[in-house]
Amino acid sequence: MAGFSDYLEDKVLDHVFGGTAYTAPTTLYVALYTVAPTDTGGGTEVSGGAYARQTAAFTVSGTNPTTASNSAAVEYPTATANYGTVVAVGVFDASSGGNL
Repeated sequence: MAGFSDYLEDKVLDHVFGGTAYTAPTTLYVALYTVAPTDTGGGTEVSGGAYARQTAAFTVSGTNPTTASNSAAVEYPTATANYGTVVAVGVFDASSGGNL
């Protein structure tokens, strides 16, 4: 598992240590990448060919380690063009743009 993005790290630290409330997004979107992003962002997200980020619901459970997992398949529409080789996924707070 990769770490949190810088955006989310900042939100968690501000929430826990800075007293700034963080409101989690109500909907999460899974993006596909042909070049993996880093915690600062970047990477190359798939585009074209009927691609669109898909929603996913996650459940957090366990201790040591605590994990987040989705209980349903994340399905994308049939590609109408070659996406390339998907090497990573990212979870965003918006269907386009947004925060990783």
